[in-house]
Amino acid sequence: MQRGMWPNMPILGVIASAKPRSNALSGFVGIDSYTFANSSLNTITFSNIDQGYKHLFIVYQAWGTVNDGTRLRFNNDSGTNNYLAAGGMGAYGNSFYTSVPTLANGITDAFNLLGGTYGSTQSSTGYGYINDYSKNNKIKSITALCSNFNSSNEGGIALQTGARIADNAPISSITFVARTGNFNTGSKIALFGVN
Repeated sequence: MQRGMWPNMPILGVIASAKPRSNALSGFVGIDSYTFANSSLNTITFSNIDQGYKHLFIVYQAWGTVNDGTRLRFNNDSGTNNYLAAGGMGAYGNSFYTSVPTLANGITDAFNLLGGTYGSTQSSTGYGYINDYSKNNKIKSITALCSNFNSSNEGGIALQTGARIADNAPISSITFVARTGNFNTGSKIALFGVN
């Protein structure tokens, strides 16, 4: 192609800066994060969560002193009948499974927690999404995806969902609880607001 045919066209195609800009991602903002300095805690609560966003995004990278799961509680609510699970599915090694998480005192196993004999270099990583967390008069639910594998191909991938059905108030705090043992040193959980 001769450049003279289209004099305003760049040689290598469209210039990125010439594309219209969007502010769609400008609302993806870090709200809070916590890194465990030692392995003495089994609970962390993010309180007074900024209500200036529509949705809440959780990034999770953790391992535990014991191999188990992480329970979530919204607004410090530990009631045994105040949560609902929609179920879970995943893969462990080369096999697949489906399950319904138990709901004692929060949404159980929203995230896995690799630990114990798996070693300190292995971790569970995942993310969760809470739609309309700051909205009043709406049941709050979470969809979470978590993966954890070690060098022996042990561990798995899990998709979990759950909701707090006790009331429909905005989520102002989230508590993460290691169901057995503690979070290990270096585990990190971060919250992001999304518009």
